[in-house]
Amino acid sequence: MPARSASRPSHGGVGIDEAGGTVVLRTPASCYVLRVDTAAGTVCHVRWGAPVPLADAAALPVWADHDDSFAGRLDGVEEYPIEGGARFGVPALQVRFADGSDPVEPRVEDCRIVAEGHVAVSLRDRSRPLAWEPHYRTPPGTDMLERWTEITHTAGPGAEPLLLLRCASAHWPLPQRPDWRLSWSTAAGSRRTGWSGPRWPSGSARPWPASWASGATWRAGTPRRPPRPPAWSGCTRTSARWCSTAADTGCSRRGRGL
Repeated sequence: MPARSASRPSHGGVGIDEAGGTVVLRTPASCYVLRVDTAAGTVCHVRWGAPVPLADAAALPVWADHDDSFAGRLDGVEEYPIEGGARFGVPALQVRFADGSDPVEPRVEDCRIVAEGHVAVSLRDRSRPLAWEPHYRTPPGTDMLERWTEITHTAGPGAEPLLLLRCASAHWPLPQRPDWRLSWSTAAGSRRTGWSGPRWPSGSARPWPASWASGATWRAGTPRRPPRPPAWSGCTRTSARWCSTAADTGCSRRGRGL
């Protein structure tokens, strides 16, 4: 059994292990696990799947060990990757500051329960007037996870503007699998592909991207029809242009951003 650690009481399907920074959001049939790393100034993805107890979730590792010199330790594991430091993947947040510089130096400010089934993690740049806050919400009675990110210029009136080159609503590192297939659908049609073509831009049609591990195997004792591999899908609520990004890191970690 894992060692006991200080934890906040569960609040509307949300559990937080304060000692290790593990956060668990629960739906009726699943749970989403992330880890707030104050030392690195980031939030890492741990798991999205069947429910697990908070103590077991706190003992799960963040996959960050590899020997690939073309991938940083946080590539493929960050919940909301930024441009800055030893990161080589596609960023979810890319900024150009008033002085022309662009690396972001993140710092975790807080992790709080906003309301029932709703968690927000507050981050900011260590020295520049930039803050961002990824939100996670599980609507009651559903197996859906809502995600969005709020970005704030924290300087007062008259301050020089920041240029947002890229700001995704959310980013999700996919679990480790030998192979992945992608698809997306809109009112205008659908498309399926392997892990090629990194971006699918569109106009006003709302996308429904999906990811699933290919290569389901036949097992003795199962029905004739081979079991379907697990699949994860999402949609975006927007009336503007959108862009879904598929990222593949040097250490074979994959992720999707919207």
